[in-house]
Amino acid sequence: MVRHWLKDQGLSALDDRETRTSILGVSGGVPERLSVLRGLLQQIVADRTKGRYERLSEWLAASPLMAESAGLHLDLLDRFRDFAVLADSDDLTHEDVQMVLGDSGEILGSFFAALGLAEPLPDGGLRLSPLGRIITR
Repeated sequence: MVRHWLKDQGLSALDDRETRTSILGVSGGVPERLSVLRGLLQQIVADRTKGRYERLSEWLAASPLMAESAGLHLDLLDRFRDFAVLADSDDLTHEDVQMVLGDSGEILGSFFAALGLAEPLPDGGLRLSPLGRIITR
């Protein structure tokens, strides 16, 4: 998606693996955040600067994404953070998800995936998505 967005915005000069990964890491792929980020990306292209990752990281620090903006109610933030701590280091199996999230693990896991905060795995497990990583910062 980021690759297509860069092309549509005339920012193909930023279409390399490292820069796309950095853009996804600070935007979570959220169209609204990509739109806000567009001005900085145009500056990076115009300046032909190297430090792209650093500039994007500075932007993320100045423009944090709040859990509520991603649709995560504050009542679930602690449960999501518990999940994120384990999922950030490794993909979680279905059993891991149940252990971390308790009896409602399947429902919460599906909810996190529906919000784009987690990515479902073929075996029923979950991994933390780029958007989920932003929320936990």
